[in-house]
Amino acid sequence: MERIKNGVAQASTTDEQLLANIDYACGHVGDGCSVIQQGRDCYESNTFINHASRGEARILALRPKQK
Repeated sequence: MERIKNGVAQASTTDEQLLANIDYACGHVGDGCSVIQQGRDCYESNTFINHASRGEARILALRPKQK
């Protein structure tokens, strides 16, 4: 089963898997974590599942489009 599908973390994903996704996004996308920092636009709701989805969406947005 996919943990992330189309930039949205699945409800069945464990917190450990979600945190790994967040860590990946923060480490591999230039500003992948900036939007989920406290006080920023995407901080609320402050859950692993929402932050992992935001991180994945950022990765997808910055990934070169395939023709």
